[in-house]
Amino acid sequence: MTGLLKIISWSFYPILAIDFYLSNHYRRYVIDNVSVFTPRLFAYVKHGKIDAFDLELFDFFRKNGFFCILCSDQSEDSRVADLWLEKNRFGRDSSFFRDLTRNFANLSLGSLEFAFFNDSMLWDSEELPGLLLKLRSFNENAIIFPTESNNPRNHVQPYLLYVRLNQEGLQRFSQSFLWIKTLHFKRSLVRFIEYVFREKIEALGWEIQLLVKHRDLFDSELEAAAGNRINPNQHAWDRLPRLGLVGIKRSLIKSNPVGVINAPKSFEEALIELRRIKKLLK
Repeated sequence: MTGLLKIISWSFYPILAIDFYLSNHYRRYVIDNVSVFTPRLFAYVKHGKIDAFDLELFDFFRKNGFFCILCSDQSEDSRVADLWLEKNRFGRDSSFFRDLTRNFANLSLGSLEFAFFNDSMLWDSEELPGLLLKLRSFNENAIIFPTESNNPRNHVQPYLLYVRLNQEGLQRFSQSFLWIKTLHFKRSLVRFIEYVFREKIEALGWEIQLLVKHRDLFDSELEAAAGNRINPNQHAWDRLPRLGLVGIKRSLIKSNPVGVINAPKSFEEALIELRRIKKLLK
């Protein structure tokens, strides 16, 4: 089965390679007035219509003084954010991230706290204060990601990115993601952006930190080595709350793509179970 999956994966590679080589770095999103940005900035990419879980996330960041940006294809949802941008038909979350952050060079701010999320995770609103506190515990100018995977190679999983930038870091950050191309296929993004994201920005001198490392998921080095093929946010979803990451992938509930045996059947069931796991630690 593993060999068959590898053959299937490689059979798609020429298509993904063509997508990569025919794509470009041109700006897709234009923000006319960045002077409205405040020293705390929350940006969110939404595929489809905003739901109650998204609203809880916006409510939390707004109450904590963040200027809220929404990128989506639903104009009626613009009311939930301080700034709404229509999601481009081409490109993925990374294209919006690239174009948003390049604007940071034009900010007249001495520092910036920046949190970037996409909607692939459902977060427990009761645990968001603890999540933000943990993110703020890392060094200034350190870029924080939630998890990492070792399959098929070690890479960060950028459904969340957080950083506190000083003035020098702000200018450098704005130029650090111009290598990202506007790709058309999700698999292209995973192979040519997600898999190389860490090494690309580490090569530019950035400190990279993780909320949960691959090794953290296991009781021993032997187990960690044997678990290299797992996806932390799918196979180990019930271990993440014990490590302070209290959320769950929406795809695990909607489609369970890797066939996790104990996957929750609904968002409500997932929240109950996440809170039960967290409560056992107290």
